[in-house]
Amino acid sequence: EAEILTGISTLSHEGRIDAAKKFLEMGAKEVIISHNSELLVVSNKMQITVPFKNRNLNGRTGRGDTCTATYVSERFHRNIEEAALFSAALTSLKIETSGPFKQTRVDVEKFMRDYY
Repeated sequence: EAEILTGISTLSHEGRIDAAKKFLEMGAKEVIISHNSELLVVSNKMQITVPFKNRNLNGRTGRGDTCTATYVSERFHRNIEEAALFSAALTSLKIETSGPFKQTRVDVEKFMRDYY
């Protein structure tokens, strides 16, 4: 969607950063872009890239929805870096299993300790 809305190719990491910056120019305060390899968060003050570390792709559909919803909900009580890491970890776990995410916050925190 970022490519369609900005006209900037998002095939490369640099292209995704450029597209995010374009959204900032349009008035966004924070921009998140999920790609099959990473979560990118860009604001006027910083840019964060957190890789997805899923061990398989059994539940690969729904990544964007899961990633976005998790990031937004975590930003209510975490800073950008913490929200991005938690979102990428939860999304990585979600990608491994078909259907909605059914694990716990404790499972996500363990995954973060083990893989990040």
